[in-house]
Amino acid sequence: MTALQQYERLESPGLWRADAGAQRLDVIVSFGDATLVISDGAGRPLTHWSLPAVCRNNPGTRPAVFTPAPNADETLEIDEAVMIDAIETVRKSVHRGRATPGRLRWVVRLGLIGAVIGGIATFGPRLLKAQTLSVISTAQRGEIGAAISQHLQTQLGQTCHSTKGRAALDALQMRLLGDGGHLTVLPTGLGLPVALPGGAILLDRHMVEDVDDPLIVAGQILATQSARLYVDPLKPVLDHAGTKVVLELYTTGNLPEGVLESYAATLPKAPRSFPPVEVLQETFKRAQVLSTPYYAFSGFDVSASAPQTTKPVLTDGQWVALQGICLN
Repeated sequence: MTALQQYERLESPGLWRADAGAQRLDVIVSFGDATLVISDGAGRPLTHWSLPAVCRNNPGTRPAVFTPAPNADETLEIDEAVMIDAIETVRKSVHRGRATPGRLRWVVRLGLIGAVIGGIATFGPRLLKAQTLSVISTAQRGEIGAAISQHLQTQLGQTCHSTKGRAALDALQMRLLGDGGHLTVLPTGLGLPVALPGGAILLDRHMVEDVDDPLIVAGQILATQSARLYVDPLKPVLDHAGTKVVLELYTTGNLPEGVLESYAATLPKAPRSFPPVEVLQETFKRAQVLSTPYYAFSGFDVSASAPQTTKPVLTDGQWVALQGICLN
């Protein structure tokens, strides 16, 4: 039984603060799928933290104070010993898995390192990046994505957290992405949506405030999610980092300080990748979302949009709440 399976039904009360200037709120803390889910008293999720990335600010002291990443302003206080021990168990399990891999794992990794280093001389950095993308774990991707998100929040402002707006965003997330993704709205400066390593998609508040149809927002999310099939969200991070840093990531599993911060600074103006229209159309078809509003808004050839069976993405009330997610 893994640490996550052992604690998957555990819940406890806590005090959550969205940023340094925010009021602390009474919340319910529970384990999700590789995440720590923080919900209000009515059970509506306020935010999700990647468990491998969670940090503790005051080891050995109660109530324990946790953050979603190093130097984050968002905090969570927990006084219940069982929940504290559970989080610490998962964190230690992750770190042990990184620090003391088995002999066979090291033999395999050393063999791969030798092959990659030998291949670099022949095929160059492209081979190293491809090999690195293939070995970075889901947990590591989640940590990298969470760190990039925290740097973006430092640069652009903390994520929007109105209670009704967050509930509407969670409903849209479940409707379009299921359990495999996480949507967040930033207050300004992001422009088009950004897909991060680990499954998160970041939206700009103007994408939800300045359009008159939730199908346009849904289209932006589906197009961004579909692009993952063509461009791994970790690839532009490695392109930005450079060959030396990529080699360090491959051999040690670590990125030097400052690499993700500098990468985050490039994201607002970075070009976005989109798959071919026929692939987009198939994505809309599977999600049962009408593509015409998104194509018209984005300047695509609307004739490419074929009739399809559709389902609403949000109720009228949820759409109004989502448009006000950054207003309080």
